Amino acid sequence: METIFITNYNEISDYENTIYIFETITDKEYFLKQRKNIFDNNIYISYTEFLNQIFVTDYIVLREEKPVLFFYKSLSKEFKKKYNFINYYDFIDTAYNIINFQNILKEYKIEKLKNLENWQQEYIDNITKEYKKFIKYINERKYTIQSEIYNINNLNIEAIKNYKNIMFIEKINITPFEKEYIRKLSKNFNIINTLFVSAKSFDKKKYKLVDNFQLDKEKIEVYENKTVKESIAILLSKIKDINFIYTYDIENINFNIYKDYIKVNKSNKLENTNLYYVISQIYNLLKTIVEIDKKKYISMKSLIEALYSIEVREYFNIKEEIVSYLYKYKEDGYLYIDENILTEDKSYFQSDKSEKLIQIIELIKKLNKFKTLNEYIEYFSKGFNYEKYENEKYPDIIAKYFESLSEIKSLIDIFGDKWNGYFKNISEGLFRMILKYFRAKNIEVLNDNTIIIDKIENIPIINNKIAIINVSSGNFLNKNFDFLLSEKQKEENGIITYDEKKLIEKYKFYRMINFSENIKIFSLKDEEIGLDRNPFLEELILKYNLDINKSEIDVDRIFIDNFKMKNNEKLEFENIYNIYVENNDFRNNKLNIGSYTYMELKKCKYKYFLRYIGEILNQNIIIKEEFSKKIVGIFFHMIMEKISKKIMDENIENYLNELIKSYYKFIETKLPINYEKYYKDIFIKHFEKNIIKFVYEIRKYIENNIETEKKVEKEIFEINNIKINMNGRIDAYIENNDKKIIIDYKTGSGDDMQLKFYEYLIGESVDKYIYDLWKGELDKKDKKDKKIEKEDIVNELNFLNIGYYMRTEKKSNCNNCEYIDICNEVNINENNTKS
Repeated sequence: METIFITNYNEISDYENTIYIFETITDKEYFLKQRKNIFDNNIYISYTEFLNQIFVTDYIVLREEKPVLFFYKSLSKEFKKKYNFINYYDFIDTAYNIINFQNILKEYKIEKLKNLENWQQEYIDNITKEYKKFIKYINERKYTIQSEIYNINNLNIEAIKNYKNIMFIEKINITPFEKEYIRKLSKNFNIINTLFVSAKSFDKKKYKLVDNFQLDKEKIEVYENKTVKESIAILLSKIKDINFIYTYDIENINFNIYKDYIKVNKSNKLENTNLYYVISQIYNLLKTIVEIDKKKYISMKSLIEALYSIEVREYFNIKEEIVSYLYKYKEDGYLYIDENILTEDKSYFQSDKSEKLIQIIELIKKLNKFKTLNEYIEYFSKGFNYEKYENEKYPDIIAKYFESLSEIKSLIDIFGDKWNGYFKNISEGLFRMILKYFRAKNIEVLNDNTIIIDKIENIPIINNKIAIINVSSGNFLNKNFDFLLSEKQKEENGIITYDEKKLIEKYKFYRMINFSENIKIFSLKDEEIGLDRNPFLEELILKYNLDINKSEIDVDRIFIDNFKMKNNEKLEFENIYNIYVENNDFRNNKLNIGSYTYMELKKCKYKYFLRYIGEILNQNIIIKEEFSKKIVGIFFHMIMEKISKKIMDENIENYLNELIKSYYKFIETKLPINYEKYYKDIFIKHFEKNIIKFVYEIRKYIENNIETEKKVEKEIFEINNIKINMNGRIDAYIENNDKKIIIDYKTGSGDDMQLKFYEYLIGESVDKYIYDLWKGELDKKDKKDKKIEKEDIVNELNFLNIGYYMRTEKKSNCNNCEYIDICNEVNINENNTKS
C-alpha cells in the first residue's frame, strides 16, 4: 500500500477508475463540495459503505434493536441469574459491550488474551460462550449481525472489479484484520492511503501517528470565561465570522434561550427536532406513573417540568397560566396527581384549566395500558398529531417518522408481539424501544443560513470559520474507560490504547485548525468552583504562546445591543428592566393583599409582579419529589377544622386517633411513595402525639369556643383609583370575655409577621401565639413588639404612586430568588453606577 502525505484537499490526485474512501459520510460530502472536476467512472463512498461492498453474506443483517433482542432471548437462565439480568434493559448496555468486545478481538485477530486476572478470564469465558450461542441462534434463523460479516471468508471483489485504484482518505489507524484484507485487495488493485500530515508526523514502519503536529497559530483565537452564557455573548459580537459551532454536552446547553439573538440548528437527526422532543416528554411522563391504593397517578414533578417546555405546551395547546394553575396544586403538597384530584379538590378548581390537564393525564394512563407494539403503532399513526411538525425546514421528517414505525413493525414480524419476560414494565419498555428507533433517524435539513450547532466528534475535514464552545477540564479529550481491559492489558495484547486514541483526536483537532480559515475557542475556567482550563488547550497555549482574551464583558449589554440591532428598536439600557404599573394589572381596579402577598411586597415589589400579576413561569425552579413540611400544616389544618367543636370532649384522644387514620388517605398523594412505611408507622404516631399535646395546651385558654380558618377582611383606602382590600385566614381564633387570641401553625422557625398582619385586620390588640408542629411547642409573642400600622401599609403600596414595581434594596432578598435571571438586579445596579 502506497502512503501519500499532503497538506490540503487540492493535493489529492485525480485518478480515473478509482474508489475514493472517506472515514465518514460527512467528510465525503465536504470533499465533493470542494472538487470541481469529478470523473464519472469514479465512486466516492464512506469507509462503512466500502466494507459493505466487499464483504457479502447470504444472511439477513439484523439492525437497530433486533440484535440485542435476539441476544437477550438466547441467554441461558444461568447467565441471567449469575449477572442479575432480570429484563431486557438490564442487559442492553452489556450486550453492546459484549458485541463490541468480540469485534475488537476479531479486528486485532486475538484468539486468546494474555495476562488476564482470574476474574477477567472467567467473565470473558462466560460472555464468549453466550456470544457464540447467540450467533448460532440467529444463524439458524438465517440472520447475522453487521460485525460478523467482516470476515476474510466473506471478502468478495465482484462489486468493485471494474476499478483500478482504491484510495483511502486519511486511514490513520489500521488493525491487523484490515491489513489482512487490504493485502488481499492489493493483488487486484493499486492501494493508496492519503494522509493530511507531514512525513515527520507519521511512522510508516509502525503505521502510527507521531506527536509532532504543526499548526498556524495565527488562525486561533482563545477566549476564556466562567460560563457558557458569557461565551455566547462574545460569540454574538463575532457571529458574522462564524459558520459552524461545535460543542460538548450539546444536550445540556439550551440554545433555545438564545434564539432571539442567533439562529442555530443542531445536526440532522430526528432526535434534534421538536417532534422527537415532545414524544420523549410523553415517555418521561409515562415512566413516572405510580400506583397508590390501587389507583394510578402521574408524578407532579415530571408533569410540571414537561409543561415548562414551550414545545410541549404548544403540542397540547396549553397556556402558561394553566401551568401556574397546576403549580398551585404542587404548592399545596401534591407529589402525584390524577384527574380526580383536579376535579374533586375544590381549593383551586377551574374547569377549563383542569380539562386541559386531564386530557394529558388520560393519555398517559391510556398508554400505560398498552402491552403490544401494534397498539403503539396505532397511536403514533392515528393518535399522535405528527402533522403539526411537517415543515419546510425538515422536508422528509414525516417520511422518516413513518419509516421508523415501519421498522418497529418489522420487530413484530420477527419476534411476534408478546413481550412478557423482556421488560419489567411492558408499556414503558416498548415506548423506550420505539424512542431509540426515532432517535437514530437521519433527516434532511434545508440550508436556511443558520449557524450549525453540532457535536465535537462530528467535525468534518474542511470548514471555513469555526467556533468551539464549552471547552473545559470537564470535557474535551477526557479519558473514557473501556469495557473490561486495562490500558496495560490492551498494550500487551496489541489493542489500540487510550493514549493512541487521544493522539488521533489531537491530530484531527490540529487538522481542523489547519484546514479552516479561522477558529475561535471558547474556554471555561472558574477557580471558585474548581473548573480548570482543559489540559489539551493548556498545551496549545504554552506551545504556541497563544494570547488569551479575558476581558470583562457586560453580558446583558451585548445581548440587548444585539436584540436592538435585530429589531431596529431604541431602548434605554437603564430602563429596559423596569415594569410599570398599568390599570389592567388589577382586576376591577382592586388589589387584594393576603398575609403572604404582603410579605412578598415588603421584600420585593418586582418579584410580586412576576409571581402574582405576570404569573411568569420560573424556568429555573428545582422541583423535588420529596416530603414537604407544608404537608404537616395541611394535615394539621384538616384535623383542627374537624375537631374544633369537640375540642373540650373527654374522649377527644380516641376521636383523634380514628380521624387521623381516616384522613391519611387524603394526603397519600402528597407523600413520597418510597417512604410510605415511614409515614404510616413513625410520622403519623409522632404527629398524633403533637396534636393531642396542642389540644390539651389550648384548652387552658378557651372560655367560650375556638374558631379555625377564621376569615378576616378589611378594605382600607384607595391609591390612584385602586381599591386596597386586605384579607386573611387565621389558623386558630379564640375570643374570650377579656381578650382575643390568635394562633399560627408553623412547621419550623418563623417570625410573627403573619400574626401582626391578622392583628391589624382585627383592629385591636390581641395575644399572639405560634405553635411549632414539629416540636409540639406553643410560643407566645411579645405584645411590645412593633405592630403593623396604616402608615406601614401605605409605605409598602407607594409603588402605585411611583408608577413602577421597585426592586428590593436588600441584596439578601436576592439570594436563591427564582427570578434572578429575569430581574438581573446586580447588572442593573452596576450599569447605573457606571452611568
